[in-house]
Amino acid sequence: MPLILLILGAWLIPVVTIRAASDESDPLPLGPVLKDASLDGDVADTTVASNLTARQIMDNVLARFPREPLVIEGDLVVRRPRGTVTEDLKFQMHVNWGEDPARAAYILLDGESRLLEAMAITRASGQPPRMSYSAGNPPKPAALPDLYAPIRGTDMSWMDLTLGFLWWPGGTILGKEVILGYTCYMVELSAPAETGGGAGARSAAAYGKVKLWVEAKMLVLLQAEGYDSEGKAVRRLWVKSCKKINDRWMIKDMDIESYPTVHRTRLNVRDVNPSARAAEKPAS
Repeated sequence: MPLILLILGAWLIPVVTIRAASDESDPLPLGPVLKDASLDGDVADTTVASNLTARQIMDNVLARFPREPLVIEGDLVVRRPRGTVTEDLKFQMHVNWGEDPARAAYILLDGESRLLEAMAITRASGQPPRMSYSAGNPPKPAALPDLYAPIRGTDMSWMDLTLGFLWWPGGTILGKEVILGYTCYMVELSAPAETGGGAGARSAAAYGKVKLWVEAKMLVLLQAEGYDSEGKAVRRLWVKSCKKINDRWMIKDMDIESYPTVHRTRLNVRDVNPSARAAEKPAS
């Protein structure tokens, strides 16, 4: 596939065909991953986890993200209850979460790898995210879409695809609950005004708050549920399996379901590769 250049605001993002990593393992169900994976040295260990605040728990979740620039490629497949596929999209993520400020670009393509939409996000510590959006092929700058509206017939919104709620400030620990056989912290985060959540939001599906289930020892996200401003469940996502690529465990399969349930969307990560240009700095 020839090199395609996307202009996202001041970003220059290369979209390329991604080769499979040479040392990737077969996917594993979530259970064995949590039992076998080890904590990184730069995050809190389990001896102090019980004393963490909600924000400290979320900071630990974010600290699990890869720090090196990466290009991630995968699929979004929508199926009805009997298995009929209604949508089949591709995605690419060009991420550099370890940079200051953190940067990421999310690119959607159709089944023939034609560009559909793209969003770039810069996250400076203590500041609202800066976003730019483009649509079409070739891409043209456009107004930001509704962050909570389903993307192209899927169950997933831009807020879900980017996991943007993980950066929401504050939070409350509601207690603990066992899911998938693992004890999890239940953390509730309220949507800040700049995300479009809460009263007056553009979309009826906007999150007023999100509940997160974070495994209590590893401090990794297992499940999330978004609720509207009236407390009604809008959408749920949960991790199905992980894959070891380049000595790091990453999400391989994640399911997303909207309420009321009509179909279910599976996010599948196919390839993860290092990229020196995963997220370029803005031009001066």
